[in-house]
Amino acid sequence: MKRSTILKLLFIIFLSFAFEAISASEETIPDAVKKFVENRKPTRVAVLDFVSTGDKKTRYDAFIADTIISELSKYKLTLLERKRLELLLKEHELSQSGIVDSEKAMKLGSLLPVDVVASGSYTEFEGKLVINGRFIHVGTGEILYAFTASMAIEPSKAPTSPDAKTGCEKQQEAIRKALSDLVNESAINKAVETAINIPFMTDCANVHYRVMETFVKFKLYPAKYKSFLITTLNSIDNPSDDNRANEIIRLFALDGVIDNEEWTASLAIIQKMRATHWLNEPLGYMLREDGVDLEIVKKRIDEVMALAFDKKIGRPVPATQEYILFEVISGLRYSRNFIIDKCYVFKKYMNIIPDNDKYNKESSKQLKYMYFNAKNRTDQKEVLSILISFFKSRDSDVLAEECAYLVQSIEGKTKDTWNPDKNKMKDYAEDLPIINKSLEELYCRSVGTARKRGERYSIEERELHILRNKMKCGQAPAIKDLEADMRSGDWDKKLKAIEMLSKIGEAAKEAEDTVIKYLGQQGFGRRGEELRSLCAKTLGNIKTINPNGIEILIESFTERHNRVSGDAEEAIKGIGLPAMPYLIKGLGHNDHKVRQLCAKALGNLGRNAKEALPELKRLSDKDSDYYVQKEAQGAAQMISNDY
Repeated sequence: MKRSTILKLLFIIFLSFAFEAISASEETIPDAVKKFVENRKPTRVAVLDFVSTGDKKTRYDAFIADTIISELSKYKLTLLERKRLELLLKEHELSQSGIVDSEKAMKLGSLLPVDVVASGSYTEFEGKLVINGRFIHVGTGEILYAFTASMAIEPSKAPTSPDAKTGCEKQQEAIRKALSDLVNESAINKAVETAINIPFMTDCANVHYRVMETFVKFKLYPAKYKSFLITTLNSIDNPSDDNRANEIIRLFALDGVIDNEEWTASLAIIQKMRATHWLNEPLGYMLREDGVDLEIVKKRIDEVMALAFDKKIGRPVPATQEYILFEVISGLRYSRNFIIDKCYVFKKYMNIIPDNDKYNKESSKQLKYMYFNAKNRTDQKEVLSILISFFKSRDSDVLAEECAYLVQSIEGKTKDTWNPDKNKMKDYAEDLPIINKSLEELYCRSVGTARKRGERYSIEERELHILRNKMKCGQAPAIKDLEADMRSGDWDKKLKAIEMLSKIGEAAKEAEDTVIKYLGQQGFGRRGEELRSLCAKTLGNIKTINPNGIEILIESFTERHNRVSGDAEEAIKGIGLPAMPYLIKGLGHNDHKVRQLCAKALGNLGRNAKEALPELKRLSDKDSDYYVQKEAQGAAQMISNDY
């Protein structure tokens, strides 16, 4: 039997089992939509065409999507209209069909004004459709809900023929013909005349969406058609329920310039929108500055905020000034110079942002995004200055947490070896001490917030950061506290203290004498070995030059416990050249292991250890231990040849 035949049989068997499982649960699309919507906040959703597993486009691609949209419309969700979705995707040369994974969903999130996309596939099987779908969050890529549903294929439920047109859709033939021939100004004027004679309302809206799509595609912006659109915009009474408003404003922006006439009409229409409407999208188009002076953009931002202060935006009750402010900030993501624009908004209107968890978290999110995405160092410093000012002006546990997350992110970027931009790594390293000093009190507070939630890992990481950067903080132990714990009789405290010292690098130097003392103590079984191992590691991190410390490290080479001797060896390697005189002295030690490891350490120093050559050559010729001879011989070669 051919392999392809076997695979087909296996696929049929798999579908049989899968269909039996679906039939047993009898989940339907209404059930799936209800489960997705349950306990969910108001969300913006786009539903893409589903895809047949047979890789062929069928009449059910759009039918399943329309069915899901119909069910979603029963709930308090904002749905992206199908025609508008198609226009937006075409604008970015993307197809509406296709199974969307988390990565693609996040890409779509940067292009579409939605929070969630729904997509999936289906298989025709024994008179039913077996549908697999998922709702994916475009910001995080998280699959919010996945489902498998069945749908009977009945003639009454099959999609209607695309050729069944009603009303003014029949006028599309004339406009299609006009739009297919735009070779000169006369032809363009003819297309405009044809278009403006078709009402821009109800079903005829699709005709004008096609007109706008064509004009945008070929970068045509006829003045007469623009006047028609402005008249249409002024006639819309309920823009929140009418997609025409957003589409017209979007078209105004696509030529790179919102002129004064377009601005006035757009500003008038957003005043009619509901207070709960997503205003950031039309505001984003209105405030684009591609072809407009930055000062004009700032003036227009002030015009919007003046309306917000006067309670003139929003129906049936005006939107709050802070709501409008963040819709402006969110909308500015479309701007080429969005960092400069957002800096202007935060600096001028920071004082109206409420000091509560919701707005503090949203402000932090915006400022951190601006900081990490600044295009140049000047802008980045400006954002950092605003961020620090905002954080310091608030009494907020949320901002304490956000401060800790910011520091963690910057620390990570200073160590990102995969980052090809070394200048950025340098910039982050330069900014970290500024944040530590400016937001010291807030960062210290984050230890307390983590402690309240019992987050042991976060507590330790933040305490280590405080110690490492010598920050003054009552929420975390100081070096003297760790030394006191080491001297206590409580072994848990003793080991915890030296473990922290071993992780804070050069900042542990204050405890150097105490660490040397405990490295030299013997006994205490496994706990004693663990203590000495961490002591050795700490001395290596601080690169001790204390003669007593280096000698005890070399003496620790004799430890039977490999962890202690290994950490002592690494510590000597980290100390480097200052350890050389003591290593040469160690070549005469009675213990063969000490002689061997001293020779190895000297070899690692290369040409800088030339004064050790006579003693190394003596060992390579006369030492009683074969392994010491070989190690000494190799070390001498490394020093002579400087490998």
